[in-house]
Amino acid sequence: MAKIKLNPELPNDFVQLDWNDTAGDKAAFCHNLVREYENGRTIILKNSPITADYELLNRISLPAGLKYKKLSDHLFKNPVLHPRTWGLHAHLLKDHPRDYRAVCREILRASDAVRAWTKDVFHQYQFIKMPVSWRFTPTGNEHIHIDSFGARNDEPEKWYVRIFLNVDVEPRIWQVSHRLDALAQSRYVSAGMEQWRDDRGADFSREMSKIVFGTKANPIHGTEPFHEIAWETGDVWLVDSRLQSHQVDYGRRLMATGFEVEAASMQDPTKSLDHRVRAYHAAYGSSTSPAALQRGVGATT
Repeated sequence: MAKIKLNPELPNDFVQLDWNDTAGDKAAFCHNLVREYENGRTIILKNSPITADYELLNRISLPAGLKYKKLSDHLFKNPVLHPRTWGLHAHLLKDHPRDYRAVCREILRASDAVRAWTKDVFHQYQFIKMPVSWRFTPTGNEHIHIDSFGARNDEPEKWYVRIFLNVDVEPRIWQVSHRLDALAQSRYVSAGMEQWRDDRGADFSREMSKIVFGTKANPIHGTEPFHEIAWETGDVWLVDSRLQSHQVDYGRRLMATGFEVEAASMQDPTKSLDHRVRAYHAAYGSSTSPAALQRGVGATT
């Protein structure tokens, strides 16, 4: 199970849920899980049904670098149907000839299983796309950041379901710092976020992340507190990486989802990123009173 070193300067936004509790009232369990996820918390799923053949997958490694860093599960299908995957399949056949077919089958099986589980638990969600990515390359020393998935002003808002499974035999080391809600409350005025009032939530989160944490090219190190988590083999966690700042300090093998959802189908659509950011502007912007600036937004989050 995950080992967490909590920093007293930050709130504890981790929620542990035990899948075995679904035996009592699965509907209530799933409702609570979705609520906590939409609140932006990090859910640690104990006794998760999301698993993989760890012994098999740990026999596979790929060269470091962006080329193989994040691989869609579809790339592991027959390369004849996906010509751009020839390099990946050639590498697997050359370095892992005995495990090649079994690895491809297991990746596709586990990917389909996490899709089925997500549709079951988030049953009210209207999914647009359900991509699953796999990482078999060393990752580490990232700068802390908040993810921002771009959105055109003329398209409906998307929500995302992000699920992570540490496939590696070694722990995956994460560090997490402030959530977007807290940053908006403490930095809105000083960061000049009023200028993003007419833009999408993704623009707000992108710019806030740059101001507080810097960029990949020019990171700002050592200025913010963080919790550290060691995700063990088989650990499953869910967190919207657009709401929670995070970084990977060390890791090698991972399955991750980036499922796109119609935001209007959320359990509580007012928790969507665009709605949150509009609430930040309403509470902390120039049109509010000093008292409102102290009130905070999203008391339930």
